Amino acid sequence: MEFFKLLFKRSKFFYISIALLGIINALLNIGLLLLINNAISGSHTFAFQQYEWAGFLLLVLLSAVCSRVFQVQMIKLTTQVNFDFELNILQKVQRAAYPDVVKLGNERIITAVNDVRTLVNLPEVSMNAINAAITMCCCFVYLFYISWAGALLIMGLMVSLLIFYLIRNRKIEKDLNEVRSLQNHYYRYLGDLLMGFKEIKTDVIRTRNIYSRFFLKNRSEARALTKKSSIRYATNELIGTYSWYIVIGVILFAIPLVVKTDAKLISAFLITILYMIGPVAILVTLIPTYTNVRIALKRLTEFNRIVNNQLPDNAWAEEGMIQGQKEFSSISFRNVTYAYKDAKSDVSFGLGPLNLDIQRGEIVFIKGGNGSGKTTFVNILTGLYAPHAGSIYLNGALLPAGDSAATRQLIAAVFASPYLFTENYNDYDIRPENQFLQILLRQLDLSEKARFENNTISPHLSKGQQKRLALIMALLEDKPVLVLDEWAADQDPAYRRFFYDQLLPELQRKGKTVIAITHDDQYYHCCNRLVRFDYGKVTEIQIIREEPLLQTI
Repeated sequence: MEFFKLLFKRSKFFYISIALLGIINALLNIGLLLLINNAISGSHTFAFQQYEWAGFLLLVLLSAVCSRVFQVQMIKLTTQVNFDFELNILQKVQRAAYPDVVKLGNERIITAVNDVRTLVNLPEVSMNAINAAITMCCCFVYLFYISWAGALLIMGLMVSLLIFYLIRNRKIEKDLNEVRSLQNHYYRYLGDLLMGFKEIKTDVIRTRNIYSRFFLKNRSEARALTKKSSIRYATNELIGTYSWYIVIGVILFAIPLVVKTDAKLISAFLITILYMIGPVAILVTLIPTYTNVRIALKRLTEFNRIVNNQLPDNAWAEEGMIQGQKEFSSISFRNVTYAYKDAKSDVSFGLGPLNLDIQRGEIVFIKGGNGSGKTTFVNILTGLYAPHAGSIYLNGALLPAGDSAATRQLIAAVFASPYLFTENYNDYDIRPENQFLQILLRQLDLSEKARFENNTISPHLSKGQQKRLALIMALLEDKPVLVLDEWAADQDPAYRRFFYDQLLPELQRKGKTVIAITHDDQYYHCCNRLVRFDYGKVTEIQIIREEPLLQTI
């Protein structure tokens, strides 16, 4: 899986050094165990009895130093893994195709970010588990050395308790999976609340239902499942804690009945078992973490399955080469098709086959009813959708299938519901000294409404004002092609007249190409060609005027 590739992209020497540190620390702990047992039993670990205390202190010091170095290395690793995992998710979303992101939904992307944070502790968890397992193995080797029958009895008992614990944990995993699904729905409801707050507040029933039937129900179910899982975890921990008393009882009362023993042997068994409490506790407490990691990996696998459109390794270099290439002469569609499919993979709507040519300096208006294919055409034109069949030619050259980078560098777009970014991601020149910006702000009556402070854009505008500002931002991109999806629909008559009678002619005079979806039939005379869509096909192309409009601002 790709996340494991990210996890292990560090040098092999780094992981080997961490593993060696853990193993050395585990062996030092075993050395301490042997020294303590020998001291209690009266045996001598060192040839010189008077130096045993120094050996004990040396082992403690070495163990502390190894633990310190190990923890520092693990902190470095986990912080780097956290950085790599989160950037990987963001790059996947950035590189994904628009239909894939729509299919995922915002809530699943947010959940994916939370899932990668679950995986951040995987290296430390794995190393701690390995160290604990090594310590346990050494302890059992020691127990088998002093009494194989007693060690076999203790091992059988501990394995039985572990199996019982794991069976109970499977039920917990099922509940946690359901909690994760509820979390996806919760983020979706939260998005509806925040993005549609005005619509919610204007209807009493909608306001009541989103809280009582969705938020309250969702959070109540999550609370019940979380409570049940937490109680089961607590019960498991109690079972784990009190199972040690059972093990100690077996050592004190059952082992003497099975094997011939003495006080020294019982003491060695007890000290070894007490020494194993720490490693066993680490392994047991890692089971919930392992459960969460399994759930996170399952969800991220599904995330990767949907977000399957990746740029090649040299994609950033290719996009860097395209930067600044703004020459445009024509774009042509030849037998282009696109199909929407339902859950059963049946085609619910199809666009095409589409054959259309758009030349530099043209003003092309698109009309058609709802569901006629206008927006799908615009999404293909702007590179949001990749056509399922057919060919697209840019400046006479065939574009490779799925390659939309070239058209993205040539086209600026204002969609029907534009989103205004608060940060200046495009590095627009929004300084007061930019005369072109100031002229546009005055002409569209936004000089006092749109605020540009500290290179950020902080508009609190009406829908019509937002679309006017979005148009200004698109014009600041200074690209040769401008695509507008029903821009004038929310504008007052004065701004519509300015747009059709003054702005469009000026853009055409500068050699810009404009493709606009519009239903303002009283302004159809302002375009060169009028293209009608119906049922996913171009049913009419009407030539309005061949010469460019000459009016200027």
